[in-house]
Amino acid sequence: MDITKDNYFNVEYNESKNILELHNSKRRNIFKSHKFITTVLGATFILVAINLYLIYKFFEILCTI
Repeated sequence: MDITKDNYFNVEYNESKNILELHNSKRRNIFKSHKFITTVLGATFILVAINLYLIYKFFEILCTI
């Protein structure tokens, strides 16, 4: 149970509030830990969007000729 608690949930018991607190959720940290992959995917999506726009404009110009 200690491995699961530390790696995935990071649960700590707060004695003053008498509750369990969840710190540093994995979803929020996935972008921080994989900065290179996030940057590459973001740049790829931006370039694909620009490419599709340019292809659309090219066909639009081609249809007017």
